[in-house]
Amino acid sequence: STAIAAGQDPADEQDIRRALNAWPAAWDARDAGAVCDLFAPDAVFVYPGGPDRTYGQACAQFTDLINNSDRSIVYEPPEIEDVLVDGELAVVRLTWTGTIKGADGSVLERTKERGLDVFGRQDDGHWRITTSYAFPLD
Repeated sequence: STAIAAGQDPADEQDIRRALNAWPAAWDARDAGAVCDLFAPDAVFVYPGGPDRTYGQACAQFTDLINNSDRSIVYEPPEIEDVLVDGELAVVRLTWTGTIKGADGSVLERTKERGLDVFGRQDDGHWRITTSYAFPLD
């Protein structure tokens, strides 16, 4: 579903959806710069069981995962449940599904994570995630 505040440009929601849907292709292309570009430089990453992470910490982890030759992760396009845009902020509720594969291509694990992402319109006009909450589903 979608909620747009009165007077809000629906193109903002489209820009956010486009950025989220482009992320799996950037990951598959092993383009760490494009993977990290979904997030604002001051982003905070929240994941159960660990301390909050900074943009630098999360991007370093993404880069390590992308460059890991022992296993790879393939992400499906996200299941976007809600996009709420209000002015310079937006909130997105979604689910990510990933498949972890061994070096030989065998499936090691399937992952599913619910997420709540807060986006902010950046100075360059792009929407980027400023706070990312991810919660694994068992």
